[in-house]
Amino acid sequence: MKVRVKYYGVASELAGIKEELIEIDGRPTLRQIINTLPSKSKASLNSLLRGGMLMEGLRIALNHKIVDDMDVEVDDGSIIAFLPPSSGG
Repeated sequence: MKVRVKYYGVASELAGIKEELIEIDGRPTLRQIINTLPSKSKASLNSLLRGGMLMEGLRIALNHKIVDDMDVEVDDGSIIAFLPPSSGG
């Protein structure tokens, strides 16, 4: 299956790319995809993912919705987005 991975803001700066298409076998969870990204991605993910953990403040969106459940299954054609921390007042 294929998923599109997008990097925004500081995540894009750290990754060195804005988006990519990743091929992965089966029907993995979001956690499994994120854990395999360093081996499948063209991006430099060392600053975004450390020991399987996301950079502090970084959020993940799956198909345009922020997700907290990293064990949700991901469908073919899904979009995963790494979103930078935001501030507000």
